[in-house]
Amino acid sequence: MQFHRRVSSPALAGHRVAPIMVDGYLIATCGNKMFALTGKDARPRLDIPKYAINVPVDFGSPDHYPVEFPDALGNVGGAPLTIDSIVLGGVDNGTSPPVSASIGTVSGDRVEAMGKMAKKFAGNAEKLRALLPDVQLLPADEITTPPSQTGKAAYAPPSWIYGVIYPAPGTVIPAQYPYNDSSAYIDIVLDVNGTQIPRGTHSFYAYIYSDDPDYFLDSARMDYETAYLPPQIKLSITGGCTYDDVAMYFGVGATNYAHVWNATKLADGDLDDSWDIDGDNTSFWQGAYIFAAEQTGVIPPGKPSLFSARVVHYAENWSGVNPMAWQSILADPDCYEQTCPPSQRTEVLLGTVSHNNGATYDNVFGEIVCYAFVDSAQDMCQYDDADNCEKWDWTAAESGTQPPYSDTLTIGFRGCVTVIGAYDEPLLNNFVIHRFDLSGRYGPVNELYMGAMLDYDIIPNVYNVAGYDQEHSLAYAYPCNTNDNCWGMVRIPFGDEYQPMINARTLTARQAGWNDSAVWLDSVYYWMSTLTGLSHQTGIDPVLCNIDSDDREVFFTIAGLELPANPESETIGVAVFGMPGVTDASDPATYSELADIANMWCGFGRGDVNKDKRIDLVDIAYLIEFVFYGGNGPYPFRHLGDVNADGVINGNDVTYLIDYYLGLGPAPAGRWTLGQ
Repeated sequence: MQFHRRVSSPALAGHRVAPIMVDGYLIATCGNKMFALTGKDARPRLDIPKYAINVPVDFGSPDHYPVEFPDALGNVGGAPLTIDSIVLGGVDNGTSPPVSASIGTVSGDRVEAMGKMAKKFAGNAEKLRALLPDVQLLPADEITTPPSQTGKAAYAPPSWIYGVIYPAPGTVIPAQYPYNDSSAYIDIVLDVNGTQIPRGTHSFYAYIYSDDPDYFLDSARMDYETAYLPPQIKLSITGGCTYDDVAMYFGVGATNYAHVWNATKLADGDLDDSWDIDGDNTSFWQGAYIFAAEQTGVIPPGKPSLFSARVVHYAENWSGVNPMAWQSILADPDCYEQTCPPSQRTEVLLGTVSHNNGATYDNVFGEIVCYAFVDSAQDMCQYDDADNCEKWDWTAAESGTQPPYSDTLTIGFRGCVTVIGAYDEPLLNNFVIHRFDLSGRYGPVNELYMGAMLDYDIIPNVYNVAGYDQEHSLAYAYPCNTNDNCWGMVRIPFGDEYQPMINARTLTARQAGWNDSAVWLDSVYYWMSTLTGLSHQTGIDPVLCNIDSDDREVFFTIAGLELPANPESETIGVAVFGMPGVTDASDPATYSELADIANMWCGFGRGDVNKDKRIDLVDIAYLIEFVFYGGNGPYPFRHLGDVNADGVINGNDVTYLIDYYLGLGPAPAGRWTLGQ
């Protein structure tokens, strides 16, 4: 016997016992009801495999664009199922999990959280009906809302939906035989105006009317004494750019790789191998760039002062029973090819490098990946009946619905990002460059902080601690017991006239980025705006190298930014590196060479034309010999001799360097040459 029966009332989602067979009857209980089921003539059995389906629609889709919600409806019965009609509406009738029960249990606190979240979307069904006269909506008197639930979500079917294309009334889904026959499932297809779909997720409901006589055991078409509750599916259309990623290759033999997302995610543990540098594809487990600014508007209860802030990022949330992604950074068409997925170019000439003290220069090829993003902060408040924010819940997405976006909380900036990795060059083997060009979308953005939450699982990860070097603007993580592996970041540019990486902090498992409470997000703005240098949460001692209860993580504050309004931008770079197999991972000097090379490769650290890590009379003499007498050029990169950053190397650079050395002029200038 196939048992696919459900109950519609969330009030029944409590006590249950395992179904048993008695005298040919299957006896099942749910809440205070008992059901006796027995085999009869073959019947159709509507099956809804997913009660919420989200379909992305990219910018630039045409008018009358068919949007398919795949395998939305099926028939698990022994007789053909007829779809009478599909009605689009704006009101949750309370029959979808986790509100409804399938002879099972539902957490009461999760139901309550769902109800509170729904208040954010609450509206008037009659007004919604007036918004869309051409689409059939379910009459309000046909909706039966269980009395135990309040604040049911009300979504308007958007005006850019013309109607249902398929299934048309009378569509027949054949009987399923054998079980799990894929032909017994069909799509729901809607006709939409793709040119009008705005950015973000737009949700509504499809109520399914069929000739299945008792989809819900306690609300059956055959029982005319109770109001019939049609099963429903929450359909969502996400406009804009959908999240996507590509794998880029770099390093000697192009054997290293890194996944690049079209938002701020850096690594995803679900992939198992987001990064691989020199054969280490397990240490960079999870991570994301994160941005924060001072709170505006009403401060949520319990989050005063520095612990209340606007925080935006795109990363996986592993906590809870229904993990979702934080989605307050949205993908946008990139700034070069105007495509939504990351645009990738291979075998690109990136620059030149000298391997013989400037006598000759060899071309360096590699890969470039471009993407763009905008911030759109989510409202994580749980509201009471008077629309007062009772509390802020960073895990609100676990309820199954992404929290709504808030104009008030959105910071209002855009990022154009260029990711660059070089092939077959040992000097550039262990890092890729992330170049960010950031600007305000609606005007200047002041006091914006940029950081990174990073779950480096450098085995054994219970010993992982953070390190920091202000001089070379770098932060890193390493295992203090084995001291033989390190992953980290360098902020670029750095040097005399630039601010270094702000801080690095070791986090215990209790306040790490992917624990069950997400409490760390309360502290992000505090860490960014008040801490400098290296710090560790209480109880962590890198010298004693004490063990933690679970996986440690690190947080880096990369920069405090003042963004100009578009079309102007502020440029900042990050070299993301991995160095497995080092001999002293705790010593910042282990990474100074890599940091200097990354800084110079991007176009900074100029004036040290002979690569001896200082600027002195030897550099002046060397540059004179190159400019006036045909001597060897600056190395490892030719542009290190362009000390006034005007794009050419000539006598003006010699004069500039002399003035700097004598204290009569400014330090050598820097200019981005990589990723232009």
